[in-house]
Amino acid sequence: MIVNATTQTIELNQTLKVVEAKRGIYDIGYEFFSPDPGDYLTLTLEYGKLSLWRDEAWQPVTGSVAFQPGQMQGGDSLRLRVDSKASFAFSTVDSYSVYPYDDAPTFPSARFTLAPGLESDMGDRRSAAWKIGKVDALTGVDWTNGVVSPSESAGITINETIGGDDVSDYAKFNVTKTANVQIETSGAIAQLLNSKGMIVADSSDGYESLLTATLKRGTYYLGFSSESSTVEGFTSTLNLV
Repeated sequence: MIVNATTQTIELNQTLKVVEAKRGIYDIGYEFFSPDPGDYLTLTLEYGKLSLWRDEAWQPVTGSVAFQPGQMQGGDSLRLRVDSKASFAFSTVDSYSVYPYDDAPTFPSARFTLAPGLESDMGDRRSAAWKIGKVDALTGVDWTNGVVSPSESAGITINETIGGDDVSDYAKFNVTKTANVQIETSGAIAQLLNSKGMIVADSSDGYESLLTATLKRGTYYLGFSSESSTVEGFTSTLNLV
């Protein structure tokens, strides 16, 4: 099945997550605002099978692939083939801000135009939860949108929307050693769940919360929900303490 022209435009300055795309070929347009030669776009496969049309051939995507605007055929547009239901993400980075090493990387703003049938959101159930990486109490962990480490750093920050028909969002992470975690959420009801779906901590239906817990090695989920009939943004930050 080939899905035709793009229809939905999204502006963002953080990771854009596309969830559970069905089999098909999708055209995606993107545009950097105030681009410079240091700007890169990164495509990261979450799960499933995905191929990218590049150098006159379909190339499987494994992990992440990065390229500069205009490097792909057709200019600032991508053609993706979903071979098996897949979730994936786009993020941006300005390499000029990485060197010298004392400068933190920035994430330039970009506009993405998605083909029909592509939904931009986190997974709406635990089985489709968005993976945010492994948390190690000693070393922290790198992730696309942040670093989990002791609380003097920014931690992993999730910026998303929720409300209306989108009543729930889920993220998934693994703890490699016993760790004390802190989850601060604004704009959504928050829950921390274990691998069996049992609640470890929650915000008691509050939309502003600070949850703390000591977690043993294992898999955990962050669950976010809203009873609002309108779509609104929320932010949640995970830190080690």
